[in-house]
Amino acid sequence: MIVVLDSSAALEIALKRENGRRLGELIGNADKTISSELFRIEVANVLGKYFRGGYVGKSECGKILELAESLVFRNIQMTVCRLR
Repeated sequence: MIVVLDSSAALEIALKRENGRRLGELIGNADKTISSELFRIEVANVLGKYFRGGYVGKSECGKILELAESLVFRNIQMTVCRLR
């Protein structure tokens, strides 16, 4: 099974939220986890907002981003996903 992971699901897992546990189990059972090439940018953007809002510290941001990225086996270029 291949799972397509988006940034919000990755953050649920990385931040160890309730939904993240279930999503983590799903990813754990996947053969591969893929995402778009914009995944890192989307996760970093949300983390920037969380940092500015005081929800996470500066030192946590890098760790959370690294954890989120580790969930993805391969990032797919958007041109490959485009409908023709």
